[in-house]
Amino acid sequence: MPVGAVRRAALLDADGEPIDDVLVWLRGREPCWDVVVDLHGSPVLVDLCQELAEKSGFTTREPSAEDLWRPRNRFEAAGWTTLPKMRTEAGVRWLLGQIERLPAALRELCQQRDAARLRAQLCSIADRVVIARWFASPLRVAVAGPPNAGKSTLINAVCGRRVSLVSHVPGTTRDFLETLSEHAGWPVMWIDTAGLRRSDDALEAAGMEQTRRVLASADVIVCVLDVSADPPAIEPGVRTLIGGGPTVVVALNKTDLPHHAAAWRAALANVPASRICELSARLGHGLDRLVHAVLEAGGRTGADLTAPAAFTNELAERLRRCAASKSPHDELGRILDQG
Repeated sequence: MPVGAVRRAALLDADGEPIDDVLVWLRGREPCWDVVVDLHGSPVLVDLCQELAEKSGFTTREPSAEDLWRPRNRFEAAGWTTLPKMRTEAGVRWLLGQIERLPAALRELCQQRDAARLRAQLCSIADRVVIARWFASPLRVAVAGPPNAGKSTLINAVCGRRVSLVSHVPGTTRDFLETLSEHAGWPVMWIDTAGLRRSDDALEAAGMEQTRRVLASADVIVCVLDVSADPPAIEPGVRTLIGGGPTVVVALNKTDLPHHAAAWRAALANVPASRICELSARLGHGLDRLVHAVLEAGGRTGADLTAPAAFTNELAERLRRCAASKSPHDELGRILDQG
């Protein structure tokens, strides 16, 4: 394993059973190697790991800040500080690549003699700081629709585990439930919400009001509709939701039952075909297309992860100030000298 390389690994107990998903990297030099294991932080887990390491002949100790962070420049220092915020392995790999890629790209830009083009390129690099935010803050996806359309079943299916209570009784979900998952390397927070319909039940009505607040704060909304039902039976609140714009994806669920998918599509003539997905949450059919549509609605599918990008707000702001300065070449040189 190369010195400084970060590897994702499974921490196993004496019986070979997995205990935790960890990051491991090697520091130091022969014969005094430092093996750094980054756990999820539970005190019980830390104690168990220490016990297993000592039984295997390692000498364990709490690492100091100097042990962990030995940056060669300010770009590395900013990267190491940002690293714990990455929610997925893809985010970690992107950030580690940017720690090297960004200063190299800026040094190359120093040779760009066209000031206008230099300013434009600096602004593009600064704007890509949004990618770091996407890896650090999950895409919030609210799953909404009428009761018993299969919202909880859908979330269980896309997350690959049972996280929401499923029942044939309409109105079972009365609060919202958040579940973190990962899709194509992006962190996604799926939010199960109470069904939208008219109701005289005070508790159910309160759940629907909370649903409306969740929808207002979501990045993407998945409206789940039961295509085994008659399209004209759409509630006014659900019809308004469907017309909510490019961040709304419509999931035509229960295609495993006798259904009216063609009639539903006709009723949704104003919704772009790319934002309508036919699926069966119960059987797991059509989920890949739905997830792709959700990521596309959230802007994630168009991200160029190979392009140089600012990975902290401070770096982005420094590059924008550089682009706005009277002499961007001189200012960029100072940024690289300070780095």
